[in-house]
Amino acid sequence: MNPQQLPSRVQYIALGHLHRPQEILAPARTLYSGSLISLDFGEVEQEKRVVIVEAKPGRAAAIESVALTAGRPLRDVSGTFEELALRVDELRSAFLREAVRVDGPVPGLAEQVKEMLPDAVEVTLDYARTPSAPDPGRTRSMAPAELFGEFYRLRNGAEASDDLRKLFAAVYEEAHGGAPSETEKEKETEVRPGAHPSLETSLPGVRG
Repeated sequence: MNPQQLPSRVQYIALGHLHRPQEILAPARTLYSGSLISLDFGEVEQEKRVVIVEAKPGRAAAIESVALTAGRPLRDVSGTFEELALRVDELRSAFLREAVRVDGPVPGLAEQVKEMLPDAVEVTLDYARTPSAPDPGRTRSMAPAELFGEFYRLRNGAEASDDLRKLFAAVYEEAHGGAPSETEKEKETEVRPGAHPSLETSLPGVRG
């Protein structure tokens, strides 16, 4: 809808759904107040607010935008494990997406970071990666759980945690109505004629 189609003989138009607070150029004062909290890390830089409107007949509405300071923010942080350890007190008030700078894969480091900062929602290892591809001959005979582990290792440069593997198994079982049998494993790992056998084609629904 074109904002110019909104009515002009009103004092204030309140819009919803969009999370970013913003005012729309329209015939009457029109604002998205936005969400009260950041709902994903795409909103890290957004300043959340509420809009207070006082409207009286025959007068222009008084509109006040008030920034919100309560609640726990989302934050992107990066550094070595040692650098993050020095910022523990500063970072405890937020939900975190952390990139840990390392020289190469460090098994178990993500779990160590989450023990140190329990509100770390996502932890990735930041290092120079050499592109690699799975061995089709090896992955073709893998069970779904093994394929997931291989995909995670190639994508993130570290082994998937036990909790993540258990979550994959639960989701797989729910989607397929039970744990895969040996026959099902063989069927799931078959490669269609003419298809390029790769890890991602062996993992339905998983995208890079």
